[in-house]
Amino acid sequence: MQLHGDVLPADITSTSNQLFVRFESDFSMVDEGFSFTYEDHCANVIPCAADIVLVLDLSSSIPQDQFELAREFMMAFVDCEVLQEKDVRIAVVNYTCEAHTYFSLTPITMGMSHEIEHLMRGDGGITCTGRAIYYMRRTSKFRAAPEAHHTAVILTDGQSDDHQQAEAADARNAGIDLYAVGFGYPVLVDWAALATMTGDPVGSRVFDTSQACDAAQKIVADQCGE
Repeated sequence: MQLHGDVLPADITSTSNQLFVRFESDFSMVDEGFSFTYEDHCANVIPCAADIVLVLDLSSSIPQDQFELAREFMMAFVDCEVLQEKDVRIAVVNYTCEAHTYFSLTPITMGMSHEIEHLMRGDGGITCTGRAIYYMRRTSKFRAAPEAHHTAVILTDGQSDDHQQAEAADARNAGIDLYAVGFGYPVLVDWAALATMTGDPVGSRVFDTSQACDAAQKIVADQCGE
C-alpha cells in the first residue's frame, strides 16, 4: 500500500501483531513528521477454556468388552491433538447406582491416558445415570463462568433405572453442556435417549466409541468456536 499527500488515510488493520512501515522523502519540504496510534483488538478476548467431566457407566448392563472400548475412548479423547495446548481440565466420574470420582478436574497431562487405563470395572450393579449426572453437577469443581465452559460427556447405553432425562435437563439448565457416547450391547443402546439427554434431538452431540477425536473436535467447536 502506498500513501502520499496531506490527507489522512483510513484505518489500517494488521493481520498480525506487527506492522512494517517504510518512509521515503524527496526533501522538498520540512514539517513535524508523523505519528502512529494503535488499538489492540485482542485485548478483551477471553481465552477459551473448558472443564470436561467424563461420566462412565460401569453397571451390569455393560459387557466387559464394551467397557474396554469405553475406556479406550476416554484414553484416546484426552490424547486428541485438538485438546492439547488448550486450557482444558478433565475429570472422570464412574457409576452404577452410586457415583464416584475417579479423579477430579485436572489439566491434561501426558500421563492422563495411562491413569485412565488403570480404571477397573468392579462388580457392576443397576444403572442410575440420573444420579450420576446429579453427582457430577453438584461435586465437580467447575471454574466460574465465563472463565471456563462447563461440559460433561456421558458414556452409557441410554438405559437407566432412574430419571436420567430430568437430571440431564437440570444439568443443562445449570449451564453444563452435555454430550453422550453410546456403548453396551448394540441392540440395547438407546440412541434417541442419548440425543434427548444432550438436548439436541438431531444427535449431533452423540458419538460411538470409535469417535473420540470427533467428539473432542465437536466440543472445541461448540465451546471455543474453532
